[in-house]
Amino acid sequence: MLPVYSPGSHSLYQDFFISNFLLYYPDPFSIPSQTWKIIIQVWHLDLPQTTNILMDSYSKFWPSPRDPAFMLRSYLLSIKLKITSITDWVSRLKECPLYAIISGFSPDDVPGIGTFYDFFRHIWDSDQKHLSVQLRHKKKIIN
Repeated sequence: MLPVYSPGSHSLYQDFFISNFLLYYPDPFSIPSQTWKIIIQVWHLDLPQTTNILMDSYSKFWPSPRDPAFMLRSYLLSIKLKITSITDWVSRLKECPLYAIISGFSPDDVPGIGTFYDFFRHIWDSDQKHLSVQLRHKKKIIN
């Protein structure tokens, strides 16, 4: 099923963030200033066009995927936090509600590892799996 695009998606994301952030972190002053800098950067990432751009790469049938804008926001957040392993990132999303909320996911419903790799398959607009051709050189047989 195609992702659902809503013209007010960014404002919906911001409303979601505020309500969930205050639910899990009633004292905003307990968050370190470095984390606030990251929150502000992600807060301003207006990514709903991501869904429009990737619409053709998704199936029109069930199951409906995670919103590509949320997936991209989450992946960019992982890069910002210097977490390069998707396995580690999914673990962090599950362990730290703040990362899930910043990404736009409910802390009790974060995407799995396979969901991220499926998302990467959709944003990789190429028939090839790699940037460069994977050449294998034949071993020289020494007698």
